[in-house]
Amino acid sequence: IVTGFGILISFQYISITSLQFSFIDQLFYLCLFAVVSLNEEIAMRGYILQNLSKSFNKYIALIFSSLVFMIMHIGNPNMGAIPLFNLFLAGLFLGIYCIHRKNLWFPIGAHFTWNYFQGPVLGFEVSGNDVDSIFIQSLEGSDLITGGKFGFEGSIILTIFMIIGILYLEKRYKSGL
Repeated sequence: IVTGFGILISFQYISITSLQFSFIDQLFYLCLFAVVSLNEEIAMRGYILQNLSKSFNKYIALIFSSLVFMIMHIGNPNMGAIPLFNLFLAGLFLGIYCIHRKNLWFPIGAHFTWNYFQGPVLGFEVSGNDVDSIFIQSLEGSDLITGGKFGFEGSIILTIFMIIGILYLEKRYKSGL
């Protein structure tokens, strides 16, 4: 997320209009996104993916659980085709570790870190939901590149990052490293 933020600033697709820090807001969002990431990962990867893996090939289970993760977010504000596809890819990314390691710590940590830095720190919407943040930004480029009102999760840049991340994790953990 920080790399994407840097790319968008470097190419002037976003600009920082101001900075604000509220300890209470940051504490609230730390707690909120901890609860969100725990609940979503326990439900999606801990329950659905693991149970489907007992009945199906682990990759089929991964695809189904990722579709459920995507559908779970379909009603979020400012949803579009790219954000929806990126949520599916996020489900794959978060699930790959689980199908190889049978452990939820990576997806919980990655989900929490992503949501927290994306919204309360860098100022993007989190899955279409506006949050108070440290960096107040102004979008100045194409929604295709910036993610528009859905946030960076709606960016084609993220699509590329997610595909690279999925391929990397699959290669790393499939080989048992």
